[in-house]
Amino acid sequence: MGRFVKIGGVILVLILAPRLAQAQTAAPAPLRALCPDRPAKGTSPCTLDAGHFQIEFGAMDTVHQRTAGVTSLQTAIGATTLKYGLNTRTDLEISLNPWQRSAQTGQASSKGFGDTVLRAKVNLGDQDGPGKWGVALAPFIKLPTARHGLGNGKVEAGLIIPISRTLPGNMSLGLSPELDLIENADGSGRHLNLINVVGLNLPLSDAVTGTVEVWSNTDFDPQATVTQASFDLALAWIPSEQSRLQWDGGLNLGLNRKTPDTEVYFGVSRRF
Repeated sequence: MGRFVKIGGVILVLILAPRLAQAQTAAPAPLRALCPDRPAKGTSPCTLDAGHFQIEFGAMDTVHQRTAGVTSLQTAIGATTLKYGLNTRTDLEISLNPWQRSAQTGQASSKGFGDTVLRAKVNLGDQDGPGKWGVALAPFIKLPTARHGLGNGKVEAGLIIPISRTLPGNMSLGLSPELDLIENADGSGRHLNLINVVGLNLPLSDAVTGTVEVWSNTDFDPQATVTQASFDLALAWIPSEQSRLQWDGGLNLGLNRKTPDTEVYFGVSRRF
């Protein structure tokens, strides 16, 4: 019996050895195209390749609003999202806001560290299939790490359902419906907040993509329902010789009095 086991082991080694050698010498699978969640407000259904890291860095983001003679200015510097590809369909993300400042006419400004967001994104479709619908689920939780005056000090959560569709001419349509459960303004409980984003991505050249979006946010607070809306424009540049790097910037324009008048931002993303 022992002799037959040894012979069987030798035969198994002879069969598997060429395959193991081929697996070790085979080139690694090519990475998917770089696909950050910035710029613009929409979220893409694509996830990061397994075993890779990605950083999405907001160099500066400034929001300006003037209502009834009162001017508000909010600034964020260094807002960063770190991603890790857990497997071929899932990535894990953490978003940090190391420095924010909120100022309003006639009031003392607040500045310091902002809230932290933990998120997972699970892609439900074929990320490499052209001309198909892409759908993902992106649940998240907000941790109240912001200094007083920059956050409400409450744990909040929500779910984003990113959707995309490739269109003729290398264009793509993006949808990002989002449902949040957030604290009431008077602290008495929680209510729903609904966000909708509809965007169109337009290739302006081999390296530059433009995005046009319409964004809305409806806050169903028991005291009063408030709806905001904006028309957003963004540009993203991925240098042809650096396919893992993206530079971007954007301008958001408020469409009603409840929405900030303008938001201007720029940043960079890098996959490792």
